[in-house]
Amino acid sequence: MGKIRMAEFLANAALFHCAVMAYNTLRWIAIMSGSQTLRQWEPETIRAYWVRVAGASC
Repeated sequence: MGKIRMAEFLANAALFHCAVMAYNTLRWIAIMSGSQTLRQWEPETIRAYWVRVAGASC
């Protein structure tokens, strides 16, 4: 798990909430896609796929 520590508790709380929202949004998109393969992938796998696809189109 990545660690970004700041002096302020509220700043840490905001970063944590952003991370949770990003994870949940990514999982929701995978579920709503209808693809059984995409549903099984972890967020890191999806990110790596997006980078490969973007790199291939350049």
